[in-house]
Amino acid sequence: MEKTKKQYLHNFHSLLVEAYSSMKKTGKMPDKTKGYIEGYMFSAIKLKIVNYNELQEVIDKANIAVFGKKLKDRVDLSKLRAQSEDELDRPAFIRHGKHLKID
Repeated sequence: MEKTKKQYLHNFHSLLVEAYSSMKKTGKMPDKTKGYIEGYMFSAIKLKIVNYNELQEVIDKANIAVFGKKLKDRVDLSKLRAQSEDELDRPAFIRHGKHLKID
């Protein structure tokens, strides 16, 4: 089983690096590729070859290899970029719905 796990994780990493490299060039991952990767992960979990944490570790390594940062960091950065400059000009406490109490 350990040999199967190592082989699976190696193949999964290669699959992700290829998909992420393509995504980096085009800006979007094709639905077919995304579905294939999701099925690949789902099958391994159902067959108890790997667990979620092991998959997440490989996902992070592949993201670092292609983009230089973990997936969570990339998502956080893209959310920040999605905000307009005007929105960022507003003080953070207002953007987050906080109120100042002045006595």
